[in-house]
Amino acid sequence: MKLLIVSALGEFGGGSESMLYELVKSSKEDLDVHVLFMQDGKLREYIQRLGVQTYVLKSPKMRNFFSVSIWMGLYLKFIKRTKPEYVLNWMPKAHLFTAIPNYLKKIPTYWWQHGVPDPPNFFDRITPKLPAKKIGSSSSIAKFAQEKLTNKPVFYSYPGSDICTHAPNKHSRKSIRHLLGVDEETILLGNVGRIQSWKRQDLLVAVVDILKKRKKKIKLLLVGGNLYNLDDEYEEKLYEMIKEKKLEDSIITTGNQLNVGPYYDAMDIYVHTAKEEPFGIVMVEAMLHEKPLIAVESPGSVEIVENNITGYLVNSDDPCVLSNKVVEMVEKENIETYGKNGRMRAEQLFSNQRMSKSILKELALR
Repeated sequence: MKLLIVSALGEFGGGSESMLYELVKSSKEDLDVHVLFMQDGKLREYIQRLGVQTYVLKSPKMRNFFSVSIWMGLYLKFIKRTKPEYVLNWMPKAHLFTAIPNYLKKIPTYWWQHGVPDPPNFFDRITPKLPAKKIGSSSSIAKFAQEKLTNKPVFYSYPGSDICTHAPNKHSRKSIRHLLGVDEETILLGNVGRIQSWKRQDLLVAVVDILKKRKKKIKLLLVGGNLYNLDDEYEEKLYEMIKEKKLEDSIITTGNQLNVGPYYDAMDIYVHTAKEEPFGIVMVEAMLHEKPLIAVESPGSVEIVENNITGYLVNSDDPCVLSNKVVEMVEKENIETYGKNGRMRAEQLFSNQRMSKSILKELALR
């Protein structure tokens, strides 16, 4: 079977792009997978390294109807030449651009929407109306939100990670902590993700400030940056907050990183503060590295974290509550136990192989 996946983005930027990479990696042995990118970047480069055929057909702005029409014409020529038997569109923009050409060519088409914003924007409302056999989502909550926008079948499959690539590494932990200047007596909190206001890294800064005032030996590692310059104002605000609270020696920032595995190893506790996250693959990756989680309740975190087993779910935005949970986890010496429980849960539910089988089954390809 020849499956064409159409991706609106060509860069690694978040959970949906990581999920696409893992899907291609875990399904390429069973299917003839090809990937068309609407923008070029590192994601395309990494998928090419898997031995998968990739293409680039750069998309115009959606508001430019004439340019979009030209793009659709070029895409029609592309699918006539490459002859895909199925198309999976990755995220709404890809489906907006290809649904009609695929329909005209009678190619069975599916599309994946990681999660539905609340409230849905214009394109999130329009896209489900276009021709498609099924729509995929990353969680049961995302599936429920999507079902409100369409009469088409909607399914969900948890995103997955490579359980071999993401695994605890003591040597990596030691070397990264040495590089960062963090000794073993210091509790290192961690967070991985783009610097954006909805990720709420400012809550983490407030947590560190509270714990430092309580004389706790603690530091924070923020892995990620303001990718695509989507939130310059928030990034500036965050760094100003760190300076104002005089936490420069207690908060370590790395900027954008492609290889985040060693940074998970360096952490002691992973703290997740995003509240509107549809899933949050970084929590799964942290669990695979045997890190306990403290997560604010969100559509994603409630399906990932088992409260009091793999970490703590917190139904509060109060940094004092989060701070108390950090202290509780350290003082009860639950770090190692919760970390091992998390690894077992992630292996069972959130592997890339399980994700691939689930999605391809929905596409009637397995």
